[in-house]
Amino acid sequence: MHNWDDLRFCLALDRHKTMTKAAESLSANVATVSRRIEKLTEETGQTLFIKHANMWEPTAAGRRLVSLAEIIEDNLDVFAAQQGVTPPPGTVVRVAMSLTVLQSVLGGTSALFMERHPDLVLDLTFRERSIAYAEADIAVTYVRPTQGLLTCRKLGEIRVRPYVASGLEGPPAGWVCIDYNDADAQVSAYARSQHSGPVRLRMEGLNLAHRVVAESDLVAIFPECYGDSRNDLRRLIPDGPAESLEVWISFHRSRKLDPIVRLADKLLTDCFSMELGG
Repeated sequence: MHNWDDLRFCLALDRHKTMTKAAESLSANVATVSRRIEKLTEETGQTLFIKHANMWEPTAAGRRLVSLAEIIEDNLDVFAAQQGVTPPPGTVVRVAMSLTVLQSVLGGTSALFMERHPDLVLDLTFRERSIAYAEADIAVTYVRPTQGLLTCRKLGEIRVRPYVASGLEGPPAGWVCIDYNDADAQVSAYARSQHSGPVRLRMEGLNLAHRVVAESDLVAIFPECYGDSRNDLRRLIPDGPAESLEVWISFHRSRKLDPIVRLADKLLTDCFSMELGG
């Protein structure tokens, strides 16, 4: 057995658990996946996968083969990355992310991009764009995408909590609800557990909400890295529990080695780490 192409099918079935999804990830059909797995089984002389309900799980022999495939895949990725392929001057790097992520932990993205890549163009938007239809090269979201042939990686977490004007005396009169996009349900449930006041305003973005809260008797949920750095805001409950929001990077699986995607991935990872002091 010396064929990396066969090992790819073993790796895909382990990752996706069904023949159909494994086939989709490889742009193949179910019959091809089944045939390749059977070929590997015959070559090794051991059962590699066992079906439990609707899911395929590797046996001990299958796991050893999967581990081998992962090592080969990683080495191929390293080799490809070391070839020094860079986007030509004028290339547009398209990044889509939530406005609240941009204004809290990725606000330095544009400056870092211009410093590192002065001959490229950054298209940074907080409007929803499709990775599947190539409307963006990479996306940053609060919830891990589950649709489409995407590679997803957890970038980190943002801790949020309620803040009021630093000079407010007494309880807040109500909420300013900030749009947290796909994390709205999580943030809303957490907010209700912290204060039972009515919703008075709804708006997008942290900066406008900051101005409103600082000049009123209202309360809003802000990321700690944002709220704690504003002198005109204070925590509603100084020692109260915070809520953690996951932040995910995703891009189309076919572009794993694309220099534009790799560039954007590293840029966002480094910026996130610097903003949170990592």
